[in-house]
Amino acid sequence: MQPPEADPRDAALEDAVARLLEWSDSVQIFVTWQEDGETNSASIGGGNTFATLALVSAWLRMQAAVPLSPEDDEEDDTHPSFN
Repeated sequence: MQPPEADPRDAALEDAVARLLEWSDSVQIFVTWQEDGETNSASIGGGNTFATLALVSAWLRMQAAVPLSPEDDEEDDTHPSFN
């Protein structure tokens, strides 16, 4: 019995991470796509664990600082904060 064929998306993501790691200490890729009316996602990363933690931490801080819409009030506590 043959193992299932590898998904070309996974192979492309792994190749992208390998190429980016030649230039960076840490790489994280998060992607989503629509297929047959469903939303799919994948994530892959590599590199130094401590650099990865710092990267994700910095990304979360940046996301918390970006308002969801121009009408968002700074005093609005309904959105989670990532600190």
